[in-house]
Amino acid sequence: MKNSVVDMTGVLLICIGLLFFSGCVNYLRPELGTVARVDARVPLVDDQVSDAVLKTKDLQLEYTFSGDGETFEISGKLLFDRSITASYPMLRRFVMRVNFLDARGVVIESVSIAPNINTHNEVPDVIQLRSSGIKPPGVAAIAFNYFGTFSSATLRSGGDESWEAFYMPFD
Repeated sequence: MKNSVVDMTGVLLICIGLLFFSGCVNYLRPELGTVARVDARVPLVDDQVSDAVLKTKDLQLEYTFSGDGETFEISGKLLFDRSITASYPMLRRFVMRVNFLDARGVVIESVSIAPNINTHNEVPDVIQLRSSGIKPPGVAAIAFNYFGTFSSATLRSGGDESWEAFYMPFD
């Protein structure tokens, strides 16, 4: 009887964990068919976006996007707002995505472009970003989204507080 209670508790905890994790994953990736807000859409002109800036309350992304019809490359630099990093200088997690949109602003694909940042280390002043991949057919614009968790302390020290930063411009 004791083993069956332990087994049931373990199964229940796993199920709760999976539900929580799947909810986070869905939050980080917009569903296909979701519409991007008009102010978040960046139209592609000749498969390019040159010297553009995404500025939110949390960060600034200075980037260039180029494509050749089948592939894309995005490069630039990412700067987190000092109001976050002054109080929460450690990075726990950061996810950034470029979302490919059709002419109506509908998400047709979402790709991670998260920079390679060591978590549980101090957030660098400037983070270089470079990503490439396959671009879906029918892309007319792009839009970004991100989610990050910042911490006031390292794992070893006590009194850890955290801050979440996010941008999800979809209806």
